[in-house]
Order: sequence, then structure tokens, then C-alpha cells
Amino acid sequence: MEPGIADPLDARTISVAANREDSFWRVEVLERTESTNTLCLERAAQGEAAGLAVFAEEQSAGRGRRGNSWQAPPGSALLFSILLRPFHPPAQWHRLTLAAAIAVCRSVEEISTCGSPQIKWPNDILLDSCKLAGILLESTVTAGAGGCVVIGIGLNVHARSFPPGLRIPATSLALASGHAPSRNEIASLLLSHLRRSIDEAFENWLGLRTSFAKRDVLAGRRIETELPDGAIVTGTASGIDDSGGLILHTDAGPQIVLREAARITMLGHPDMDGI
Repeated sequence: MEPGIADPLDARTISVAANREDSFWRVEVLERTESTNTLCLERAAQGEAAGLAVFAEEQSAGRGRRGNSWQAPPGSALLFSILLRPFHPPAQWHRLTLAAAIAVCRSVEEISTCGSPQIKWPNDILLDSCKLAGILLESTVTAGAGGCVVIGIGLNVHARSFPPGLRIPATSLALASGHAPSRNEIASLLLSHLRRSIDEAFENWLGLRTSFAKRDVLAGRRIETELPDGAIVTGTASGIDDSGGLILHTDAGPQIVLREAARITMLGHPDMDGI
């Protein structure tokens, strides 16, 4: 184990607590790896079954959406990825990003006194206008049942300082509440909530959308977004549609639905302008 880590992760402790209802999760803990997402994708290509959960004390090449990096000192965050093999159509797999975001929010609300996190579509978890966690979904689609989804989650736990120049200011459970629960406790709770929210994504999508709406930080706010083709569009966000896309009433008139965006900036809010 990395020297100096005061709250080390333990695979057996996490697994026992996370698998109280069934034995779905197979938990592994690594001292360091390049990327837990990359590792899970490699294991999936080798035939690994759904339910793998790989945690790392440190990542040397952790990443977020659109190639952004995710950096955290050893032992300061929860850095992990899960492997899923959904039986549902690939067109519905993107729902799992919101399912993971809601699982993070529910876990933080249950275990911490730092308040209720909000979700900045599609993959950021904010607390007091600062980034607490991020999510990265990657998938492969092959014929038959060979496709997979890997969901990576980074949750700041013990960190009390962050690198300068971050586009979105960051926070942690320790900063927000003065102290942080055990990472093993948070990890097992997160896996339990992920199990439930993943099922909701396909079996109770309306309920999951309602849960998202309660935490949707963009709803009713003016935003500026850079589309994948480089076009800049401004307008008012208005929740998500049945497919999970962000509804935007543009200043130019027409309503559009964002499936992905290179960047979303909230406008006209003193605490969130530029986020």
C-alpha cells in the first residue's frame, strides 16, 4: 500500500458491505494504474463478466470527458470504474451516466453532512458551485452480447487543496463538511446505490428522470454551449428529454436537444458564471 495513506481502500471490506443484497460486485483495489477505465475496457475485451469494480489509490493517466485529465493525490479521492454488460439496446446506454450521477448524489446525501449535491448535465457533480465528482462513460458495441459499458467515477474525499487554473473550482467532502467518512464506507455505499440506479435507468426511467430533475443545476438557467462542430449557442436549459438529452430553448428561437456538448457554461449567475 502507498505509504502515507491514512484511509487505505480494502477490497474485502468494500465487497462485503456492497454485496449484502446479492453478490454482483467483484471488487479489486490497486495501488496505482494508468486508468481504471482503460483497465476495465481491456478486461472486458478479454471476456470479463459484468460486475467488476476496480478501485485505484492513484491513477497516472486518469481522464474525463473529451480527453480532459483527472488528477488526485494518492489516497485523496475515490477513483474507480465498473464494468457492465447491459442487455438493453445501446441507444439507451447513455442513461447510465445520469444513473451514476444520481448514485453519487444519493451516497453523499446519505453519508455526509455537506448538503445536497447537484448535477451539471451530463457528468459533473457540484457542491456549493464547486466540482465534487466527475463521471466518464465509455462503451463498446459488438454483435451478440459482447458489448460493454464502463463507468468511471472520481469523487474528491480528503483533498483540501487543488491545482490552480481549474476550469471549474473543485471541492471535497472534507472541505465541505470539515471531515470525511471512511473511503471504504463511501465506496461500498456507492456500489449499492449504483446497483439500484442502474436498474432504474432501464426499469424506471421516469423515476430516475424525476430524481435528476430535483438535482438539475442547469434547469431554467441561461447557458452557453459549444457544440461538437464548434458552433456556439446560447439559450435556456429546460431539463432532459425522454432519451436523456438536454433541452435547450435557444436565443435564436428554435428548441434543440443536446446529445453531447464540448462545453457548457452557465451565464448570469454570480456563483456559477463561467462554470
